[in-house]
Amino acid sequence: MEAEGGDTAGVLELESHASDDLKSEKQLPDTNYVSNGNIAVENGLPDGVNPSSDDSHDQFVQMVTELKFQNEFLETRNAAEEALKHLTVAYSEADAKAQELSEAQQKLDQEIKDREEKYSELDSKFSRLHKRAKQRIQDVQKEKDDLEVRFGEVSETAERASSQQSALQQELERTRQQANDALKAMDAERQQLRSTNNKLRDTIEELWRSLEPKGSALEALQQSLMEKEQMLEDMRRLLQVVDEKRQASIAELSAKHQKINLHSDG
Repeated sequence: MEAEGGDTAGVLELESHASDDLKSEKQLPDTNYVSNGNIAVENGLPDGVNPSSDDSHDQFVQMVTELKFQNEFLETRNAAEEALKHLTVAYSEADAKAQELSEAQQKLDQEIKDREEKYSELDSKFSRLHKRAKQRIQDVQKEKDDLEVRFGEVSETAERASSQQSALQQELERTRQQANDALKAMDAERQQLRSTNNKLRDTIEELWRSLEPKGSALEALQQSLMEKEQMLEDMRRLLQVVDEKRQASIAELSAKHQKINLHSDG
């Protein structure tokens, strides 16, 4: 825009100079006169001039010189007029171009303003999105930390439960072994009681056989038999008590085992 302003100023200056030259030219007379006389010259020698004389020769030379100067001036004026026309056209074109460039500059300024507003809006949106993303990252990090803490607690609880389950399993195995040992002992005791009972029966039968020929000792043998039967009944009761204890132990062990299994499943 500054270069265009300089060109326009140059065109105006040249146009002003050309106009001044034309004004000066118009002030000159349309007819040619000699500088030291009032003799008019129009396409020939002045009246009363004798070309053979020295004065006439000098006047003729001066006249030719002035005519040549005027001819050159006319050519210069024509060239100046032509240049003025070109300058006027150039000025009009430069003015149109300046107007076009001014409109383009205004349009460019408006586009820059619109882009700046758009960039400002985008920057504001980006700032909001960046803030939301930062907050979301913080929330996710907090959730991650909370999950890690909960995972640690769950892992610790699982380790404790596993340790307790292992201890309970060992205790169950020991209790089961003890129950098996107790059952074996009860079975052995039952076998022993059965053997004793069989021996008592054999003894009773032998006594009955030995007492059959002895009528006098029958009551004593009957009393002894009653005592033996009472002893046998006591042994049966003892065996029943032992069997009830075994059943109770088995039921207790089964309930404890079920409780351990339920705790392990939980």
